[in-house]
Amino acid sequence: MPSGGTLNLKSEIQSYGVPGRSFRDLGGSATSDLLDYLDLFRREDDAPLHTGDLLPDGVAESQSHPLLFIVNENRLSQTPGEQELQLKTLRRKLACRGNRAYLARIRPGELAVVPVSLDDRTPDWKHYTPGTPEALTLFSRLAQGHYDGNGEPKEADYVFSAMFKLVWSVADRLARLRLKRADVLSLMGRALFFRFLRDRHIVRESDARKIAPNAASILDCFVNAKNAASTSAWLDKTFNGDLLPLIDDNFEELGRRTSGMVFVHLSAIVRGGEPVGDENYQLPLPIHFGHFFFDHIPVGLLSQVYERFAWKWEHQTAKETSVHYTPRNIAATLVDEAFTKLSNAHEARVLDPACGASVFLVLAFRRLYQERWKATGQRPDTKAIREILDKQLAGFDISESAIKLAALSLYLTAIELDPKPVPPEKLGFNKLRNEVLFNFRREGIDPEEGAIAGSLADYVGRRFDGRFDLILSNPPWTSLKGKEQALAEEFNRLSKAIIARRCDQATADAYENPDFGPDLPFVWKATEWCKPGGRIAMALPARILLKQEDIPRRARETFLRLVEVTGIINGTNLSDTAVWPQMNQPFMLLFARNRKPRAGHTCGPSKRSAFCRIWWDVR
Repeated sequence: MPSGGTLNLKSEIQSYGVPGRSFRDLGGSATSDLLDYLDLFRREDDAPLHTGDLLPDGVAESQSHPLLFIVNENRLSQTPGEQELQLKTLRRKLACRGNRAYLARIRPGELAVVPVSLDDRTPDWKHYTPGTPEALTLFSRLAQGHYDGNGEPKEADYVFSAMFKLVWSVADRLARLRLKRADVLSLMGRALFFRFLRDRHIVRESDARKIAPNAASILDCFVNAKNAASTSAWLDKTFNGDLLPLIDDNFEELGRRTSGMVFVHLSAIVRGGEPVGDENYQLPLPIHFGHFFFDHIPVGLLSQVYERFAWKWEHQTAKETSVHYTPRNIAATLVDEAFTKLSNAHEARVLDPACGASVFLVLAFRRLYQERWKATGQRPDTKAIREILDKQLAGFDISESAIKLAALSLYLTAIELDPKPVPPEKLGFNKLRNEVLFNFRREGIDPEEGAIAGSLADYVGRRFDGRFDLILSNPPWTSLKGKEQALAEEFNRLSKAIIARRCDQATADAYENPDFGPDLPFVWKATEWCKPGGRIAMALPARILLKQEDIPRRARETFLRLVEVTGIINGTNLSDTAVWPQMNQPFMLLFARNRKPRAGHTCGPSKRSAFCRIWWDVR
């Protein structure tokens, strides 16, 4: 492969309307400011370069989002067939990152552009010449969603959609084999985790016999009962902690009961192909696991897939408890704004009291890692990453599936961030259950379906009060009525007790939770989990702002007198839009400090850039 040449990318790209401040150089070493592009830097322990291992030399951002990835043509193979393979593979790798973005190849006097996509067919490259109006306005037009050529993905969040459909299809086929639903989640999660390790070159072909002594290849580690049992035992021993526990771990019996089909589906995930065998178990999808590069899929995107999957997998409970997965653009906006100018951010302790598959915790984990990197000047190593995970993060939920997927997401994040994740034997985890992740559904006591008090229940006690610098969450919203009236009254009592402790009994006596909703009780309880002066950031129904009847108006006024609201992003007009799919209620993002507002306090508008971040990838 030719060397990089002397082309000055930052200077050259300005001929196509890219401001110098928007360019990020990916040709050097990784820094804390380039955290979102760690997957595009090669590790020291990576295998030698192959023809398809091309990575971009730089990226031009718009509104803090990657918009245009750039490759210096001098680094491309001079053999047409190899060059085509390089660019085709890179285009799909970049698509796996889940951004609406473009790939450009540049040389002196010319730039050629195509959209990134999972599609195997590469559309015609659109060529631009410096000095022309089309070239000078290219970047601004791309930023506004206008591209001159073809090949744009039809869906905004196309990677999420494709990955979700595939994960659901495999889970559905495993469930048809009459496996326990909890084990379907764990088995599929273990195969996905192993695929992640393989794609990230943490386990390699030379590790196959160590993991599964009878495996002829790393691709065969789930191909039959003996190999799957060995691989599963290796995962448990190597990563300990809480890696997707199995109820039924007798793989010989699983294979017998399913005529071996369970291993066909698990192997399909690891091998990157469609299941084979009986047509009833084929995956009739245009995209299969082979289209995905798990070394480039952000764990935050996977967490969004898992959260949506858990919501649908337990749809009856989800409907009752108003669990809605949080789109990552909304979650990222909430996290970024909450961390802005946060004092001693690298030491902050973060709680999500309704964590689901841990979308917020994953993003907070990454931000804490970045803040520690900035504070120390050294990239955090395995030990520092475990300290962040074990001591600075906590999540509550009432769904066992959510807790399992949250643990998986946090495992993946820790490994994704690790600068030296090889050998895998150095990547052991401490137990997360009841240390970092807490399931507050009481086995045999709380109903299997329907809303329960969860982390707001009396039995949780006050052991978590005053322990967190930042509360991030998308708590339950749906009003509690009918058979859940007693729970609504319990939440009302909880809110009144907190208000009395925060203010006085007269104010508490006059207060009522509006619409029997659980959202404001979560906000009130967050003021006790949070340290005095700490921050609270939540996605909430906009009815808190909109309703003018006596009870909601008084609740709003009470809240504004007792909590210092620092910003609100109003999503009132965004219900039933692609900004938050399947969300049919007006919503808002609330930012507050855990203290009473000073006299004359006013809430300033949130940054426009924060709002732009929400709609960027659905434009």
